[in-house]
Amino acid sequence: MEGQNPNEGLVGALSNSSSLHESAEFYNAVVSTANVDLMEVLQDFNWQAGGDASDLETRLKSEVQAIEASNVHAIIQSEEQANSIVEQLERAIMELDIIDEWLSHYTRHLDGMGQDVHQIEVKNKSMQIGSANQKRLLEEMEKIMAMIRVPGFVIEILRSEPLEDEASVLQCEDAINRLMQVTQTKFDDGIGDMTAIKEKMSLYDGYAHQFGMRLHSYLETYFATQAEVWHRESGRISKKGDLRICGHESVELDLYKFRKLLRWLKGLDVRKHVDLQMSYVQEMGRVYQKETSDLIEQLRARMNRKVPTEDQQYLFYVPNTASLSNTISSSATSAIKSIGISGSRGNLSILANEKNSKPEKRGLRDRHRRKGTKDSVDSGATEDEEDDGASQKDGRSLRRKSEAGDGKWSRGYASSSMASLDVGLEDRMTPDQALGHALSVIVPIIIREQNFMTDLFGLSKSFEESDSKSWQETLDRPRPASKDVKTSKRIHELVGRMFSEAKEFLSNMIEAAIKYDQTFSVGMMVRIEEHMKETDSAAYSLLFETLDAVHKKASSIFEKFVDEQLKGIEETKVNFKKRTGILPFIRTFPHFVDRMEGCLEDSDGPARQGVCRAYERIVQKIMETLNDVAREVAADSKLSNDDKEQLNIHIINVENMHHFYSEVRARKVVFMDPFVKQTKTLYDISLLSYGKAVIRKPLGKLFEFFEGIDELLENHITPEEISFRLQYNKSALKDVLKRYPGKEIRKGLESLYKRVEKHFPSENGLLQVAWRGIQEEFTRQLRKYEDTMARCYPDSGLKIEFTMDELLGYFSDLARAH
Repeated sequence: MEGQNPNEGLVGALSNSSSLHESAEFYNAVVSTANVDLMEVLQDFNWQAGGDASDLETRLKSEVQAIEASNVHAIIQSEEQANSIVEQLERAIMELDIIDEWLSHYTRHLDGMGQDVHQIEVKNKSMQIGSANQKRLLEEMEKIMAMIRVPGFVIEILRSEPLEDEASVLQCEDAINRLMQVTQTKFDDGIGDMTAIKEKMSLYDGYAHQFGMRLHSYLETYFATQAEVWHRESGRISKKGDLRICGHESVELDLYKFRKLLRWLKGLDVRKHVDLQMSYVQEMGRVYQKETSDLIEQLRARMNRKVPTEDQQYLFYVPNTASLSNTISSSATSAIKSIGISGSRGNLSILANEKNSKPEKRGLRDRHRRKGTKDSVDSGATEDEEDDGASQKDGRSLRRKSEAGDGKWSRGYASSSMASLDVGLEDRMTPDQALGHALSVIVPIIIREQNFMTDLFGLSKSFEESDSKSWQETLDRPRPASKDVKTSKRIHELVGRMFSEAKEFLSNMIEAAIKYDQTFSVGMMVRIEEHMKETDSAAYSLLFETLDAVHKKASSIFEKFVDEQLKGIEETKVNFKKRTGILPFIRTFPHFVDRMEGCLEDSDGPARQGVCRAYERIVQKIMETLNDVAREVAADSKLSNDDKEQLNIHIINVENMHHFYSEVRARKVVFMDPFVKQTKTLYDISLLSYGKAVIRKPLGKLFEFFEGIDELLENHITPEEISFRLQYNKSALKDVLKRYPGKEIRKGLESLYKRVEKHFPSENGLLQVAWRGIQEEFTRQLRKYEDTMARCYPDSGLKIEFTMDELLGYFSDLARAH
């Protein structure tokens, strides 16, 4: 390794070592601390430049540590004060430890104090926030309480404000509105649950319920007092013969001002609202029950029910009056007695001439219909009646009368109006007119009361606020039905309770009215149907049910009447052995039609349908009766072989069918056209049969000869074979023709005319009709004989001794001679 720098060799060796970095540091340290000849040092360590550097490093560190330890040990041994210094150092360390403990102690105290200060600061901040929140909460509560605060005067109004006048009621309405605005205030979540709010609302609810009780008590007393005032004063203001039912427009006006309070009460306390409805219905129903009873009593006293027997030409069967009266039910009789219905007065005959009485009847009815119960004066007005003789004779116009009452409740029924009918004190009416008058008063009253209760108690949502006058004018007008089933049911119940006796009163009136003549039931049905047609069955269900029940009552009476008439027809004895002329039921039927049409008065409702069914049943029974007797004659061998009996049947049929046809046709009733055609057909058949029967005698052998030929032809004998029959050969024909020359025929026709004249009196016009029919049949037979001879005896040269022109001349001469 000559010429090589030893440092470079060392660096190179160190660079190849895994601890090159550490060796480099050590090398630098050694070089920097002493100016040492490295080669010498390395030689001392027996280290070659190409050897392992890590071993060298380890050896070097060990040597350095040993040197340092030796140096330290040498220093310590060489210094005299080293022990003293060590002791002082130990004391110093001990003191430091004590100081450290004190510092730790003070640190812990300071940390605790810091935490306390922090907690105090946090609490102080929370208190500041809480104080601010409390202040804001107080402000908000003051705002909320101000929102729900009700002035003291409002509470005072609800407690003590009187309810008699409209101004006071308006103040109460305003107070209630203020209270409702507060109690219906909507709060944010949680605010409404606050105790203060709940207590305040509970207090206000108490005020509302107290006022509700006061309103309920006032109106209950008002209803009862008005009814008592009416009962006390109605006797004083009523006059004998008045046909009326008191209205109560003034009460409507008084109660109208409570409509808003009642709607509020409905939302507050449904039970009290329902109690007021029932109280009103009970008190007003008591009034209307008495008024309806009095009205029917007065109408009952003015009815002419008993028709003289001679005027009952329209009856097929006249029942015993005593037995008919027994058919009225005991309940109806007791009810009639309870309302004091007396017997009919007056001797006016209303049915002596049906055609003449009809215009009078219709005129009274039209006059009544034009006026009705709507011709009333405004509420509160007073109009004195004039009872002079002229007004009684001509009939009083419909009027409304008001008389002031006494005391606090003078605005009640005593001052309300009264609906009077257009009937004078001496006027009399038929039962159907009386029922029509009763309905013309009762029906509008029920409609008005239903509308009034619906509006007053807020039972319908369709009510529109308006001034009292315009509202009152709408009460008489029918309204559409409520779409709410529950509401409709409630209205039906209230009206039913108020007018619970109306159905019974009207039914009893019908039973009493038809005691002597059940045909009045037809006119009654017509009157009822007029009101049913104008009444909505859904909107006014109680009224419609009442009318329907009364209509069924009248209808059942009419059906029973028809059954009795059919029985009368069936029991009529028809003796064909004697020519009795027009049968009783045939003579009665046109009068029956007149009676029915007079009662119907152009009606096309159920009453008309019932009468048409009665027509059909009666006509059918008439035809059956005639056919039954004819069948009895045919079934009897003795009678069937008797030409006289057969002829009597034809005569009676011709007479009766001709009378039926001519009389019924003259009525020009469209619904009778089918029956007219039926009787015309039967009449034509009977007249033809009669003609065939009576011409047998004047033609005699001639008729029998050709009748025998017809029988042979009907038995399929050819016309050519007829002349080969011994009985019908040419000689037999010649002998028969010689017996009936024109002179003989004319003589036979003269006898026949006298016979026909006995069968059909000339006053009924049948003689000419029958004679014309005989002429037609005679000529038809003559043409038939000529045709038969032409077919059966074509080359005989025989002919009838007289010509057709001669025959027609015979008939004309006889007709002119008589």
